[in-house]
Amino acid sequence: MREPSEEGLIVIADERGNIVAASAVFGPGLRSGGAPTEMRPVPSEGQEAHEVPMPEGVRERPEALFDFRLEVNGGQATLVKR
Repeated sequence: MREPSEEGLIVIADERGNIVAASAVFGPGLRSGGAPTEMRPVPSEGQEAHEVPMPEGVRERPEALFDFRLEVNGGQATLVKR
């Protein structure tokens, strides 16, 4: 599990680990200006959602997320470089 102040992602992936959607998750210090502070994407059938740390460089270049796939071992989800 990531630290509360660490940026992370909620990633939705198919059964092969291909990322189909992602949403950033920020630590509790983020000011929302009255906007909702939490959003949870809902996976479709055959997909799973997992919270993972944001890989280095993805915040600056979001398309870099597609250089990764999701791997789940023993209930622990990690992003693995393709």
